[in-house]
Amino acid sequence: IEEILKQDMALCFKFLRYINSAWFGWQQKIESIRRALVLLGEREVRRWVTLVAVAGMSDDKPAELLVHAVTRARFCELIAAVARLPRRAEDLFLTGMFSLIDAVLDRPLHSLLRDLPLAKDVKTALLSASGPLAGAYGCALAYEKGNWDEFSAVAQASGVEETPCARLYLEAVQWGRRCFEEALGS
Repeated sequence: IEEILKQDMALCFKFLRYINSAWFGWQQKIESIRRALVLLGEREVRRWVTLVAVAGMSDDKPAELLVHAVTRARFCELIAAVARLPRRAEDLFLTGMFSLIDAVLDRPLHSLLRDLPLAKDVKTALLSASGPLAGAYGCALAYEKGNWDEFSAVAQASGVEETPCARLYLEAVQWGRRCFEEALGS
């Protein structure tokens, strides 16, 4: 990863700006790609790479579409804990992120997912609203639309605690905005 970042000046710039953003609150400036990678860890680096990749595909789309995708991804990830799926948080992040990939690329979702190396149940949740991730994903969709009856029904059916979702959604919205501004360099 370090070698790839070093070969692309714009990507390297975005990465160093991201790692040095106020979001992390480091005491010292991080000036080494290798140190930044170690400090972030594999999970956070994967998330940043996913965000940058989706942002790169959406150059001709409104910025709000990417902010919406990032916010949805984070909300799905946060819901993992209250849905009793903490080990699936990364998969739920990807479910949320790729739920809008059809709008970003102007292609049908089913054909795009065929080409993506995603877990089968991520694809199942996106395409047929079924499988182990569907409840948490459905809660996120209903909540962001403000469809409270549907949210409550899906939450109850899938064992998602409703009470923390308001706080989690606010956190996701704030994270999505910060992420777009700091992580993606926009």
